Amino acid sequence: MTRWYQTVIIFAMTIQRNKMSFIRLTKLPSITVVSLLIFLSSSCSTSPSQKNQIEAAHINVKLGLLYLQQNQVEIAKSKLLLACKQAPRDAEVHDALGYFFSHTGELNAATKQYLYAIKLADEKGVFWHNYGKFLYQQGYYQRALEYFLRAARDFNYLYVGDAYADASKAAGKLRQDNLAKKYHTEAVVHGSAHTAVTRGLTRVSPYYHP
Repeated sequence: MTRWYQTVIIFAMTIQRNKMSFIRLTKLPSITVVSLLIFLSSSCSTSPSQKNQIEAAHINVKLGLLYLQQNQVEIAKSKLLLACKQAPRDAEVHDALGYFFSHTGELNAATKQYLYAIKLADEKGVFWHNYGKFLYQQGYYQRALEYFLRAARDFNYLYVGDAYADASKAAGKLRQDNLAKKYHTEAVVHGSAHTAVTRGLTRVSPYYHP
């Protein structure tokens, strides 16, 4: 066994033990991240318990999104569909499928998956926000605004500032300048990392899917 492979296995076991977040994983080289996730996916999927099935599904979601970022669409889809088999009633899985189908231009399928994710979720903030982003990208600014505001007003949602920033952007598209300014102010108050002021309106960088 090579020293590199031993390091990967030891680090993967550490991740399982400490439940290291995916955000910290992304600081590693992409090849190492994929190797670690494949290792974790195979180890989790062998367990019969529902908890381990959900954990395995979430790992496959992360793998699928990584492959999608690398334009390996077929592999990405296979990972996401496997995740759906492992956890068919998990909101995160269906939200990721919605993102995948929006990326491939299958808009009806994307809508179905996003709405099902919202239906399944106990805490809906992030799923309202992601569906709002999808609607915004399709030019449905009024509906997008409604979902951004739902997310922004969700007490349990962590990224309230980003939701208000996107609401400001949608209001600007609707030529509702006063609302755009109001939501921009709320975004600043709530600490959005994605806002910049330009002539009194808000320019918002994309809210990247989880």
